[in-house]
Order: sequence, then C-alpha cells, then structure tokens
Amino acid sequence: MRIVTIPKSKIVDAAIKLFSDYGFYGVTYMKLAKEANTTAPSVFRQFKSKPKLFEAALETAVSQSPDAAQFLYMIHEGRRKQALPAKKAIAAAILNWYSSVSPQTARLMCQAYLSKNKKWEEKAFSALYMIIDVLASSVEAESPKTAKHVAAIRASAKALVFALFQFKISATAYSPQERDSKQSDDVELLVHQSLHGMFTFVA
Repeated sequence: MRIVTIPKSKIVDAAIKLFSDYGFYGVTYMKLAKEANTTAPSVFRQFKSKPKLFEAALETAVSQSPDAAQFLYMIHEGRRKQALPAKKAIAAAILNWYSSVSPQTARLMCQAYLSKNKKWEEKAFSALYMIIDVLASSVEAESPKTAKHVAAIRASAKALVFALFQFKISATAYSPQERDSKQSDDVELLVHQSLHGMFTFVA
C-alpha cells in the first residue's frame, strides 16, 4: 500500500491552531489528523511524539513574530528614515510589533506556560523578555540615569509588554473587525501613557 506523506508544515499549522485553542493535553492525534486532513499514523510518523510536535508548533509560531533584532531595527528606522523623536519612534515600533503578533501565537505561548514544561515556557517567553530588554535599553539610551531609574524603566517596560500580550490574548474573543475597533485606541493609549511614564525617568 502506498503511503502518502503530507508536508510537515501542514501538520504544524494544524498543531498551532489546535494547541493554541485546547492546550497540550486537550489535543489528540485524531484531532490533529482531522485538522491536517491526514491520518493519525501519518502525524506520528512525521514527528514521533506529541511533545515534539508541540515544540515544532511553538517554535514556528514564535518565529512568525518580530524578534528583538527586528524590533530594534524598527526603532532605528523610525529615528533615521522618518526622523521621529525617540519616544515616537519607540511607540511606533511597539505598535508594529504588537500588530505582528497573532492572537493564535499569543494563545499558544500562554498554553506553553500553562503546560508547566520549563523548556516550553522558556522558549515562549524568552522572546518577550528580549523585546522588553530592547525597549528598556532604548529608553535608557536617551540620557544618563541612576540605578533606581534603570530599575523603574525596566519594570515599566516589562509591565507594558505583558499588558500588550494580555490584550492580544483577549482579542480572540472578538472578530477581526470588532477587535480592531475595540482595542486599537486602548492599545495606543496604553503604549503612549507607558512611554510617557518611562521617559520621565530620563528627562
């Protein structure tokens, strides 16, 4: 009997969708096979175990969002090409990063945390912590400051990024049209107010 092998990417896409909705323990090989339009043995043959498939799904989802280097590049492009003041360039970069993170990716990262698997948790949130580091460093670079101010800036950067992450997860409750109208103003307000607070430490 001829065995038909479907692309791994198709199985990974199905895994991202299902794991983000139901978590690691709520997804079976049968559900994965149905979503990917294949058979359970085919899924197993490609990935050997459900944990390996979850890791592949998580890595793929996280890689689809801008990383710390791309985030830093957005800030520099705003300063250099658009001649934006530092605060506006950073705000624009944050909003671009936020819009590039899909609700599905945010949910999957949350599921990785809830799984209590340290490796998955680190893979999911190391990307967020690198964004936080770039954000804080970009604000700190605007002026000399005390250790106390650095700590306050970093705490504020962390609070902002995780608040945006929660916004993105909650966005799944709405249709794309509702999400745009309900959240865009709130997100922009949160970003600008948070940056205003951070920049008071470098004034």
